[in-house]
Amino acid sequence: MSGFAPTLAHETANDDKGNGNIVAAMKKSPIMLVIFLALLASGAGGYFFWQFSPQPGADQKPPGEKKLLSEQTRSWPLAFPLVDGYLLPAVGSYDLPPLQPAPDGLLLDPQGDIQHLHAVLDGRVSLVSFVYLLCGDTNGCPLATSILYELYHTSAKIPALSDHLQLITVSFDPGRDTPEVLQSFFYPLSSDPRRHDKIPWSIFTSPSEKEMRSLTNGFGQVVDRRPDSDVIQHLLRMYLIDRQGRVRNIYGLGMIDPALIMSDVVTLIMEDQEIAQEESAAKADTNKADTNKIETNKARAPSDRIQMSFPSAG
Repeated sequence: MSGFAPTLAHETANDDKGNGNIVAAMKKSPIMLVIFLALLASGAGGYFFWQFSPQPGADQKPPGEKKLLSEQTRSWPLAFPLVDGYLLPAVGSYDLPPLQPAPDGLLLDPQGDIQHLHAVLDGRVSLVSFVYLLCGDTNGCPLATSILYELYHTSAKIPALSDHLQLITVSFDPGRDTPEVLQSFFYPLSSDPRRHDKIPWSIFTSPSEKEMRSLTNGFGQVVDRRPDSDVIQHLLRMYLIDRQGRVRNIYGLGMIDPALIMSDVVTLIMEDQEIAQEESAAKADTNKADTNKIETNKARAPSDRIQMSFPSAG
């Protein structure tokens, strides 16, 4: 861990030694404290998540089977803590009208490769968040990151969730949050031995300030960067995007709660299942109608033939 702590602090703690690097990094940025606690959660807390996660057994679905029963799906939000004591709405009891199409934009991943956001969305329900890693506002990026870690780790209890939901975090500080810095931020995730049992979480920056402004403006994410300050003023926002690439909900301070977010996620999953069932039923009805028409035509064909007779010769 000490090997990447200076990078986490954007090389601001290079003059310290050993554990001092880590302490200095966390003092300079609360979001680094969140990352440090996440490392502990993935280690010391690993037993807890293993203990309460579904274990292989006779009642589990065979590998590769992705079909979910609605009863199972409805119970998913109950696995997540309701942090602020809200009354959790019943899954599927409300609608989430589309708010806007999710804009596309160029992203830079931790390996330095450029990707398009629409390709990253990849037909999944996605929770997109914007942060910067030196954020010191405890009600800003560190709060968002802690909620994302809560969603990520708790998802180990529901392995099937990874077929439907992904987390996407984008830094709007490409000058300081370089791909190398993202690799350090990503370490608690890439080193998690149970990451394949949890929902995917991808982290990006942008190739340039211009590309990032285009993306944040498209989402309506307010970012105010002043040249005379290292602090970036912004509004805390998370965007829930459906499989069709439409923004279905926007979460701000006071609404970013794991159980509430999961209730919305499951509502979208159930909506997709209902649409798929309706399309399947409509296709079955069409096929049945076509089959009946063919059978009717076959039954009528002999009587519809024109009988022709010819006089015999002589």
